Amino acid sequence: MKNARYIGLRTNNQAEYEALIAALEFSTKIKAEEVICHLDSELVTKQLTGQYSVRDSELKKLWRRARSLADGFKKIRYLNVPRTHPKIQAADALVNEILDKHSEQKPTKRT
Repeated sequence: MKNARYIGLRTNNQAEYEALIAALEFSTKIKAEEVICHLDSELVTKQLTGQYSVRDSELKKLWRRARSLADGFKKIRYLNVPRTHPKIQAADALVNEILDKHSEQKPTKRT
């Protein structure tokens, strides 16, 4: 699945949750029963597996949405993968492509 959109200014962990939520929504739409989620944020992975609590109020909202969606699957796994993994590098390249397009569309200031 190649799906990308500009989401504005977010922290890395907020963006990770938003990408996960989009993937889970897509997986729900296609009626997937089992899902494996590859995440490069160790914090998000450990929050989703219950190893870490979620203290940040913004992340907690996103965590609740992700957990709610996760409840709709028979089986869900969260795997933390290093940034050097080809899947993460491909995702980073897609992010950079979207950010480049967004920065090109910004109006320039005239003085």
